[in-house]
Amino acid sequence: MIRRLIPMLLLCWAVSLSAEFRRAPTGTRIEPVSLPGSSGQVELPAAGHWQFIVTVAPDARKSTALLRDLNWLTETLSGAEWTAVVVLAESSPGDPATLGIPEGATIAYDAKRAWYERLGLFVFPASALVDPDGVLVWQRSGHSRDWRDVTEDSLRRFLGLPEVVRDQPTGPSVSRDAERQYQLAMALTRDHRPADARSALDSALQLDSTYALAYLQLAESYRLSNHSDSAHEAYEKALTVDTSLYRAWVGLGDLALGQGDTTGALAAADRALDLNARSPEAMKLKSQVLLQQGHNEEAEQLLNLLLQMSPGKADTRYYLGLVYERTGRSELALEAYREALLLLLEDQQDRQH
Repeated sequence: MIRRLIPMLLLCWAVSLSAEFRRAPTGTRIEPVSLPGSSGQVELPAAGHWQFIVTVAPDARKSTALLRDLNWLTETLSGAEWTAVVVLAESSPGDPATLGIPEGATIAYDAKRAWYERLGLFVFPASALVDPDGVLVWQRSGHSRDWRDVTEDSLRRFLGLPEVVRDQPTGPSVSRDAERQYQLAMALTRDHRPADARSALDSALQLDSTYALAYLQLAESYRLSNHSDSAHEAYEKALTVDTSLYRAWVGLGDLALGQGDTTGALAAADRALDLNARSPEAMKLKSQVLLQQGHNEEAEQLLNLLLQMSPGKADTRYYLGLVYERTGRSELALEAYREALLLLLEDQQDRQH
């Protein structure tokens, strides 16, 4: 019974990861919520105008950096009617202000995470752009070094502002415009807009036909949408540009394994491991191939190494359970399946808090 449950839970877990724990995808009309603000009640979203709503926690590690970048955006993106809103989660109007709020931004206090729950998010900080009809058109979880550039590009596009004109780089270095299109594609991928992400990647490759990472990301996009031939072609192009991309070999191996070609999948896994002997993705791929080929002892060695590297991986314990079951170690198999199930359940509980 436990063994039958685990593959289903692994699938649910993978879907949860791909959705970044969101219950409100883009295109959703958000039900308004009223929060106390620094100057009376604040309604989110507010009908009739664009709002860029950033949710931060006063004690979150990246809140300060995100607000600094938000301040830059409010000073830079003029010529469009939009309001920056900073939602202070788990805070009340009487709490002391410890963060630098951009001048002109609306402040709202969300002591019970009411707005955060509207978006169905679990990661601080988070950003959301809502149109005048209350429809969520763009959002992003967390904060990274590319947050400002990607957010600027996105806001300019949605608010109807012209693209910023930048000097073209000289020499053989990667085009800055191609890099921005690539980062935009990554943001669109996180925003669950694969068609738009592929369009941005195509633009990046038109600007720089030697952009190996763009080919790699394009291949991943095609593979996730079950366009195997297009994914295979993009992986091959990535390797033509950069032969050291072990992730491209892993991708080719996954495609081969999905088509029942265990020989090709094993060869691809070995090529990836030659390039990066500690790659968990390549080790996992090779262990799956070895399991299908009946090489249980070799698979067990790889899985035990993976377990040492990442003891919290449910799928590793599940595959170990398969090895134990096939080699007649029923008690160990049952224990491995139970551990995999517990890890999946714990992971689901963590995402709900």
